[in-house]
Amino acid sequence: MDFEEYLKENRLTVKEFSQKYDLDYYCLARVKKGRFTRNQEINNVFEMLGIEYILERRVDADMSFLTQESICIQHERKGDIYCYTEFQLQEIEEYLTNHRIAYYVRNFKDYWKIKYDRGA
Repeated sequence: MDFEEYLKENRLTVKEFSQKYDLDYYCLARVKKGRFTRNQEINNVFEMLGIEYILERRVDADMSFLTQESICIQHERKGDIYCYTEFQLQEIEEYLTNHRIAYYVRNFKDYWKIKYDRGA
């Protein structure tokens, strides 16, 4: 069962679930919307309760994440890119490496921030 099904079955809101298990409400709200989280406490509770946490690859109908970001990279010498899934991170890292653009990645609670510099 996934997170939403668990909440419905147990008649809980995200807020009640976060309070019951002492978890970050905002991270849980993003997880409910289908976002990725690296929060180990949430992952541990999900595993303990048997909640499945599988993300599907989503591609925007109009333009993919990589296409959008590559346009920005071409027009801006330096910049930041925020990735919310591992797939986005891998796509951008591969693009930057292939184009020999200097970059580094910082890991935050629920996302990665890539700083790049085409002039370096």
